[in-house]
Amino acid sequence: MESDVVVVGAGVAGLIAGDRVAAQGAGCVVLEASARAGGRVYSLTDPRSSVALELGAEFIHGSPSPTFELLKEISATRCDTVDSRVEFHRGRIVSEAPRDSELERLLRHVDELDRDVSVDDFLKGFARDANSKDAARWMRAMVEGFDASDPSVASVRAIAEEWAGDAGINGASARPVGGYGPIVEHLLRQVEQRGAQVLFGTVVDAIAWKRNGVEVRGTRDGERFAVTARAAIVTPSLGVLQSGGVLFEPALPKEHQDALTMLAMGPVYKAVMVFEEPIWERVREGALRDIAFMHDEDAPFSTIWTALPMRSSTLVAWAGGPRAAQLAGKSSDEIYACVFDSVECILGRDASDAVR
Repeated sequence: MESDVVVVGAGVAGLIAGDRVAAQGAGCVVLEASARAGGRVYSLTDPRSSVALELGAEFIHGSPSPTFELLKEISATRCDTVDSRVEFHRGRIVSEAPRDSELERLLRHVDELDRDVSVDDFLKGFARDANSKDAARWMRAMVEGFDASDPSVASVRAIAEEWAGDAGINGASARPVGGYGPIVEHLLRQVEQRGAQVLFGTVVDAIAWKRNGVEVRGTRDGERFAVTARAAIVTPSLGVLQSGGVLFEPALPKEHQDALTMLAMGPVYKAVMVFEEPIWERVREGALRDIAFMHDEDAPFSTIWTALPMRSSTLVAWAGGPRAAQLAGKSSDEIYACVFDSVECILGRDASDAVR
């Protein structure tokens, strides 16, 4: 097979790349290993849920103009999230989560550091400070949950810089109304209408650069294949590239290899549950009715959130960073048990019986 450009990966980046190439009138082939487009965007719909079930990306953090432009293209909009949150300890509501101002005060000390350190090392200096220990504990929880990072290795300067930005913890947060699925469907339809060919179930294992072009090789339907092109755009996720599953011939330049080595993608387990009814609106004498985010550091899935401000019977449980790493290797049944244990810590015994 021959083409002007071959795009590896049909996630959002790959679909947009293919669309830009095809829009210029160039021949384009998009190769995707899985049976669907979207990559880490994976939206499902279910008649038992009034909101999309987002197994992957769910929120819009900050004000990313490309996302807003895509929503406009499909005549969709976004819904701002609700920031109400509460903390639990041993099944009891202990307090509202520390205010953002407390975190901001803590983060100002990052500028005083002579050198960069891990989040854990930074927080050691505040663990026994009565005025800062709650904020320090909350910062560690947010690094693990919001960033899905390991505080023992995450750069405190990088975290502070991120959180101070538009997409940080104080930035605007929203969800696409109807989920991210319609965006992916729009991109896939558009790239195909422009004449690009999208091949699913096509696993790339080698990309060979030549003087006048590139050859991309792999398997499709159990058969070997190759695509030759003038150029390739490589969009697989960081984890795929780090796994070594794609062989580059010749090897990538050292600066590219160094960048891949230094970057990290935190592990996450996300459980999306549809209940018979939103039972969290009536338990604990209605105290959780208008709460969007519930945190319990004693639970395996330490963060649980609702779809507020949308009223829905859907609940999401989230375990990121070290908590997710601890779940790795467990069986599905063991992980489900951890999910239900976490739900019952907050909603009470037998709450998992209401999950459809």
